Amino acid sequence: MAAARYDQDRFGIIFRASPRQSDVMIVAGTLTNKMAPALRKVYDQMPEPRWVVSMGSCANGGGYYHYSYSVVRGCDRIVPVDMQAFFFPVILER
Repeated sequence: MAAARYDQDRFGIIFRASPRQSDVMIVAGTLTNKMAPALRKVYDQMPEPRWVVSMGSCANGGGYYHYSYSVVRGCDRIVPVDMQAFFFPVILER
């Protein structure tokens, strides 16, 4: 995503390694009970104003692993979510 084809710097999007320098946190993938405290810790380290984007059905509700005992059924139970993206269409590139 940081290559020349997807030049995000021109839009002001710069990836940061530290949550203390971040404005937006993107949660993608299935969130487990073991990772939930780490997610909350990273969220608490972000400065105000901060936004959380929950991307995909796995982050929004557990996805395919919804009925597993170790899966949090939505990251909004751990951190307040500002935007939810429920699905992403598959783009085939040839």
